[in-house]
Amino acid sequence: PAGMTFNTAAGEVSGTPTATLPNTTYTVRVGDVNTATATATFQLIVHGPIAATTDVASTALTINTAYTAFTPVTGSGGTAPYAYTLRDAGNTADATLPAGMSFNTSTGEISGTPTATLAATTYTVRIADVNAATATATFALTLNTTVVASQAAASTTLTISTSFTAFTPVTGTGGTSPLTYTLRNAGNTADATLPTG
Repeated sequence: PAGMTFNTAAGEVSGTPTATLPNTTYTVRVGDVNTATATATFQLIVHGPIAATTDVASTALTINTAYTAFTPVTGSGGTAPYAYTLRDAGNTADATLPAGMSFNTSTGEISGTPTATLAATTYTVRIADVNAATATATFALTLNTTVVASQAAASTTLTISTSFTAFTPVTGTGGTSPLTYTLRNAGNTADATLPTG
């Protein structure tokens, strides 16, 4: 294929291919000065360039809370298998995930349960194929503090058939927005409902 050369004196194949090639069988004929010849074959495949695709552009997790493992960047093209490396945003140095999380260098999957917070941080995933061709793509990760519920109104007494100023008895902070609120019984064993109206 284009970009490759065959040395007729040594039988060596060299160069940098610039075109793809499906699985192709070649025969090499070797001849001496007396025109005696012999042949043998070899197969050559030239794959397209390796590519890195961001599948999870940004995710926010809550520390000390399990999550479904995910693969933020996937590879295609090139010649498998791939090797995945976690790098900093500028792809200038290797990077590590916060405590409790792991990065699989064979699949690019992130798993674990984070135990430390992290402000929004951009990572680069570098993917290399068996021929050392590489491609990169980025994703962003945020690790928020645990959810905290704070009592804002310990006790309120109302009178039936009398309007009152709306109030928020318990406020939530931390975690990963948006927060949702559920009314439960005193033992937190079942959902509860407020009186009519």
